[in-house]
Amino acid sequence: MKVPYAIFGDQWIGFDDERSIRNKMKWIKDNGYGGAMVWTVDMDDFTGTFCSDVKYPLIGAMRFVLELIM
Repeated sequence: MKVPYAIFGDQWIGFDDERSIRNKMKWIKDNGYGGAMVWTVDMDDFTGTFCSDVKYPLIGAMRFVLELIM
């Protein structure tokens, strides 16, 4: 699945980062799908202050890979 995750005791959480998004978008294109859906945009770093200095790094990664391969 190539996604980051965190474990604490018997609890775990999986999440996406720019690398996992790029892997997913490449898989979508390699398998002939027409695009991707985003469940919620408000979980992305819309200010560019938490994850990196880029606003919307996850949506940006999706767009970059989908446009690059098209």
